[in-house]
Amino acid sequence: MSIYYRPLGISGALKVKDQMTFNLRGQSYQALVSPPNILVKPLLEPVAEADVALVDTLPAFTAINLQTKDTLHISENLIKGYDFLYVSVWAHSCRPCIEDMPQFEIFETTFKKRILFIHLSSERNIEQALEVLNQVKPPGIYAVCSESVFSRLNVSGFPRGNLYDKKGKLMRSFSHITSAFNYLTAHF
Repeated sequence: MSIYYRPLGISGALKVKDQMTFNLRGQSYQALVSPPNILVKPLLEPVAEADVALVDTLPAFTAINLQTKDTLHISENLIKGYDFLYVSVWAHSCRPCIEDMPQFEIFETTFKKRILFIHLSSERNIEQALEVLNQVKPPGIYAVCSESVFSRLNVSGFPRGNLYDKKGKLMRSFSHITSAFNYLTAHF
């Protein structure tokens, strides 16, 4: 089965401008990219050295905790005492990101503090990030990190959130917190 993405209103044949292979959960895939189209298809034979190995566990990385100004070491050890970790990646200039933030309070209340939230922003915008976070005050840890961390988390847009279980295994990625809330409510 192949997945072919073509935005509405765009027609024409796919002319490959770029391609990559990646491995995800034991399966190899090939992505053919010709903006604005993307064709993703599974490969019959596994590729040992794919261009990209998508991360399906929490990668260890460091960030700066905006509340304490300390270095925050994010790894499986941070999750101890929680059933879930939700890493929210956002930008101060992203309106949907800011509109989502009040929903974190509902999420935390419903799951009785079984979930830890980490709100990651780019280190290029520390002052703006703090201004937004101090106004909205979502529950969790506020942190900034390098943009290279975003790619390690497989983030390619805002808002974005990765939901991990207590062992650090990626459960799912979401573009809005309400989708993550609905997912957890339906499954747990």
